[in-house]
Amino acid sequence: MADGLSATEASRPPADVVRSSPGRSLWRRLRRHRLAVAGGTITLVMVAIALASPVLLRADPTTIDVEQILAPPSADHWLGTDDFGRDLLSRVLHGTRLSLQIGFSVLLVTLAIGGLSGMASGYFRLADAVVMRIMDALMAFPAILLALAVMAIAGPAMINVVLALGIAYSPRMARLARAAVLTVRSRDFIEAVRALGARQGRILFRHIIPNALAPVIVQGTFTFAYAILGEAALSFVGLGTPPPAPSLGNILADARAVMRDAPWTIVFPSLALSVTILGLNLFGDGIRDVLDPRMRL
Repeated sequence: MADGLSATEASRPPADVVRSSPGRSLWRRLRRHRLAVAGGTITLVMVAIALASPVLLRADPTTIDVEQILAPPSADHWLGTDDFGRDLLSRVLHGTRLSLQIGFSVLLVTLAIGGLSGMASGYFRLADAVVMRIMDALMAFPAILLALAVMAIAGPAMINVVLALGIAYSPRMARLARAAVLTVRSRDFIEAVRALGARQGRILFRHIIPNALAPVIVQGTFTFAYAILGEAALSFVGLGTPPPAPSLGNILADARAVMRDAPWTIVFPSLALSVTILGLNLFGDGIRDVLDPRMRL
């Protein structure tokens, strides 16, 4: 070539274009967002501690020690013990781990039921007439009451908690996914792709769903937090994870009778629950701001 560049070099994209790819640009904005960084850090720390708790702690969260009943925080029991002499630190960490597991499982169920059905109803009119009427009927009940009703029928068990909360939070996810698909479906580039003869499946999975995922991802982070709080509420009233498995909800329920004499039994599990939900909410707020096109102006 006249300018001395080979055909291969001339065909390469400029360096600034490579550096400003969508993935890198998203990661750069995410790192600069203080709420997202703070929330993500808190969430990762809680997840890491919860996952490492079986290795780091030798105390069994279900072991009863009648000689250590309601022992205050000390070198032997950093967070004290409960009314059965069980190590509270071990119970809180195992309870946090269980809450994170249930929250993530509920998120998957919500995405499977609400997310997929919402996207299908937003693209196919026949599915919209059927699916959204079912979701509207479910939305007539508050989420926690709907979950309580399902648990009262199914009985307390971990799998039932996941299904109950997944069903309870699916309608809101479905409506959000439907609205996102309808918004993308009406854009000009979708009409152009359709005019070029693309098949329905290619339009849906290649063009519509990738461009409609942003609000679904944001709602997913909040659903994760709602599920952890919902599981704690169900366990608190005796309809969640059954004892002796430690859950933040049943730990708080056990602490009601002794919280005046042993305030540490309710302070530390409440703090673990609050910090976990705070981290997820901060991360969700940051993701929402980063994915919002109006924040890029």
